[in-house]
Amino acid sequence: MTSVQSVNMAGDAVSGSIFQLTSAQLDRDVLALRKQGEAFLAEQGGGECSIDLAGIDRASSVLVSLMLCWKRKADQQGVALGFAGVSDRLVELARMGNVADYLGLTG
Repeated sequence: MTSVQSVNMAGDAVSGSIFQLTSAQLDRDVLALRKQGEAFLAEQGGGECSIDLAGIDRASSVLVSLMLCWKRKADQQGVALGFAGVSDRLVELARMGNVADYLGLTG
């Protein structure tokens, strides 16, 4: 995790910390990854942050489920969470499940 300037789906700059995710992490242990993401969110103290999905090479319902878990946790903790580097295919998958708007995937 590093503090960087990232860009959300709308192309707007997002300040704050960023959690970078890769396909290798997703393939290893989804439950551990969920906990890592939740720990990252807990460290934000109600600020702004984003999860960078540019390192993910395929869209999956597992990834959408993780995003939903992290978004709910962020909402509970008062953290403004955005997702960066989201593929068009992942946006389509989220739309199919009627969760794209909730996840802020408007692109």
